Amino acid sequence: MIPSSSPSPLRCAVADTRLGALAVAWNSRGVAGVSFAEPSSEAALRTLSGAHGELEVTTPSRRERVLLDGLARMLAGERVEFEDEPLDDSTCSKFQRAVYRELRRVPWGETVDYGTLAARVDRPHGARAVGQALRKNPFPLVVPCHRVLASTGHLGGFSAGQGALTKARLLTLEGAAFCAPRANP
Repeated sequence: MIPSSSPSPLRCAVADTRLGALAVAWNSRGVAGVSFAEPSSEAALRTLSGAHGELEVTTPSRRERVLLDGLARMLAGERVEFEDEPLDDSTCSKFQRAVYRELRRVPWGETVDYGTLAARVDRPHGARAVGQALRKNPFPLVVPCHRVLASTGHLGGFSAGQGALTKARLLTLEGAAFCAPRANP
């Protein structure tokens, strides 16, 4: 168990994937957090405990195992969608929930830009606000924030793993089109 000041621990399980260690935390409402592309299981757990407090590493239930296996298959390049996976978004703002709900509708191999996503949640000038909501996304992969690009088709930001490099790897696995970053001269 990883200690913290949180009064009740979340259940958590870890797995190794092609892109590094994966950890998922659950509670009775659903997925509470995801950490992936970490160098070790310990690092993935530290990332989650930093965001969620105390974690109890457990053997996953059948439903949780299905999600873990699906995430590992996704990170190996298999088309897997998680649109119906229950989330505990109780700590998210109304705007974040709207962004995450809309983003879950973007299918494997497709992308959307920040401005278009903002317009879809009735914030037509809210591209930066969408970027901030995605930066705080506690459910990466389940809420596929890697599928959001700048209006130019460039990658934009990404906070998991090695940042933009991890985002590019995910989009490449999905066969999605994006503008590759330019090499520095």
